[in-house]
Amino acid sequence: MKLLSKMLLVLCVLTLISCVPETNKKCKDYQISVNGSCASKEPQIVVLPTPTIAPVPTPALIPTVQPKLSCGSIPHNGTESRIAYSASSVPYGQSCSTIQQSQTRTCNNGTWSAWSGTFTNLTCSVAAASSCGNTPNNGTESRIAYSASSVPYGQSCSTIQQSQTRTCNNGTWSAWSGTFTNLTCSVAAASSCGNIASGEGDTRVRYQTATAPLGSTCVSEIQTALCINGQLGNWSGTYTYSQCINTKNYPLEIIQPQPGLTVKNRFYKAYPGLEYNVRAGVIGGIFPYTYELTKFPAGMNIDSLKGIIVWPNPIISTTPYSVTLKVTDSEGAIQTVSWTITVTTSGFIFIDPVKGNHATTTACTGVDGANSLPAGKIGTGTGTLNNPFLTISDMYRGSCYNAKWSSTYAGYFVYFKGGTYYVDAFLSSFGDEENQNIAFSTNVKPLVWLAYPGETPVIDFEGAYTHIFFEENNPNTIYIDGLSVTNGTGKTFTAPSAATPVFRRIKGYNHGAVTTAHYNQSYILLSRSSHGSNVVIQDCELNTLDHGAAIKIYDTNKALIEDNVIHDIIDTTTKGSSIEGIALKVDATNITVRGNQIYNVSQSPIGGDMTGEDVPCGNFEIDHNFIQNPSGDAIFINRDPDTVFGKGPVKSIYLHHNTFVGRIDLNNSSALSGPYYINNNVLIQSAGNYVNQISPKDISKTYIFNNLTKSTTVGVIDSDGHLIPEYSDMGLMGW
Repeated sequence: MKLLSKMLLVLCVLTLISCVPETNKKCKDYQISVNGSCASKEPQIVVLPTPTIAPVPTPALIPTVQPKLSCGSIPHNGTESRIAYSASSVPYGQSCSTIQQSQTRTCNNGTWSAWSGTFTNLTCSVAAASSCGNTPNNGTESRIAYSASSVPYGQSCSTIQQSQTRTCNNGTWSAWSGTFTNLTCSVAAASSCGNIASGEGDTRVRYQTATAPLGSTCVSEIQTALCINGQLGNWSGTYTYSQCINTKNYPLEIIQPQPGLTVKNRFYKAYPGLEYNVRAGVIGGIFPYTYELTKFPAGMNIDSLKGIIVWPNPIISTTPYSVTLKVTDSEGAIQTVSWTITVTTSGFIFIDPVKGNHATTTACTGVDGANSLPAGKIGTGTGTLNNPFLTISDMYRGSCYNAKWSSTYAGYFVYFKGGTYYVDAFLSSFGDEENQNIAFSTNVKPLVWLAYPGETPVIDFEGAYTHIFFEENNPNTIYIDGLSVTNGTGKTFTAPSAATPVFRRIKGYNHGAVTTAHYNQSYILLSRSSHGSNVVIQDCELNTLDHGAAIKIYDTNKALIEDNVIHDIIDTTTKGSSIEGIALKVDATNITVRGNQIYNVSQSPIGGDMTGEDVPCGNFEIDHNFIQNPSGDAIFINRDPDTVFGKGPVKSIYLHHNTFVGRIDLNNSSALSGPYYINNNVLIQSAGNYVNQISPKDISKTYIFNNLTKSTTVGVIDSDGHLIPEYSDMGLMGW
């Protein structure tokens, strides 16, 4: 009501103001004031004032107060609440309470306010648990696992298995129980015993005794053992010795070096600063041997298996150095030898075909007419290390007859430096072209010829029949080491066994044929003269020789032919006789042939017309060789009939621990021959005729035992002729 009264009062005031004359108003220039009002100066129509109607007062309004509206059953300002969720569902295993929210709203005069909070989902459900494939939640599955993927042959996988389970947990498998991770297991195949498959048997030879008296047969038996998964079972039989050796054929003996010699012998002298390289020669006893130096100068060493003695840098001394060699055989027998080495520059000659000079003098000057040294052959060479000679003729003292007997360099050692040499010294002759030679006569010439260390000197015979003939008969003088010889015809080196020659590391090749049969064509010939002993031929390589033998031995009592390689001994002449690798000839006795390799020989790798003339021929020990002649004989024991020389048959021959690819031929054996012992060899012959007796066939003294016989080399020996591992325990057979 108060408000209404105020409004009416304001209205009355406004009405009164509008009725008050505007007497004070100032009219404009074209107006005049009329009754307090401004009017035009033109005549005016007088308008009477409109009567004022007195306002009728409006009765005051009395407002009606309306009640606030409710929201349904909820009065104004009332509230209600609810639970809302952030999502309509939760995964299995969770609770909707973790995502719920309590919300409220208020009623405002019939209208609800917005709900408090932000969640909008009014319902929430827990999702059903997921399965694992076909396995429902909480279901399980099982498996068998193993601690290893395999077990050895003979065992069972069940011994290492483990039962494992896992549970499905809402679509996810739990880890498997247990710790084993291998899902498969296999039983390994049975292991072999080398080349022997499991379930198969191996064989070996065992002997009743380790030795047997000479001439008797070793008693042996073949034993078997079954291979079971890599392990050989017990061997059958009762014999226990893996090797039986007939009591040594000859006593252990060192034949090189010999004790008590002088500086004329190779073993006894060395040049300062030049390698001293020698090899012991040993026969008899039971091979293999062990070599040892029990006394020696500083820096010297020895190969314990080969007996090679090397002193790289001999030092000059006023007193000789002492050396003692000890050799022990496989039975424990021992032999020793002692010698001294003088290190000096005295008694040496050096020849260099490239940088040397002709000698300042010869034995030919002014003598022999046409045989005197041609003009221009006199030089400045002195034969020392720093001023060497140029040719063999310089060392020989010329090419005339007088030079043959010049003793200027008697007993000297000659070092040949690398390069090619020619046979340019005086040539002797026995009456025909095929017997020309350079003669090195008794006590007048250098007889120790050595290749300069590390260099390869070659003597080229230029196709001539010329050979080098040592006429020396004094023992322990000739020593030839490290030279190569080529383009010879007929013989190359000829020496009597009485001089006790040593030939070592000789290389011979491209040796032509002669037109005469039975000429003794060879690289090394021990000639028929006085009988000698202690001959050694070692470490040579002799090949491509036409119509002859690489090595021929006459009239020799005690020799060692060891570790040589001989091959391609051929016959283009078709004369067809005496084509051999090693020929053991008349009156050869006590010869050891050991460790040699011989192949590609037209007739016999080892042969010779073996007979006795002055002494019984034989007493040969042929062992640890690799001989190949597949289409013929590997060795030909060829006793000449008694009607030829009339001096008797071949005596004892011992063939053991060889590998023969080819036959063993025994020719003209008789009751007087032998005995022949053939044992512990590998015999390979396609026709199975391993030992061939040729007429007459008296075998009363032929003893053949304990040999491995095969028809082929395949699966038996390797390329070096050694038994493959399958046969490694077959009684130490072969080389």
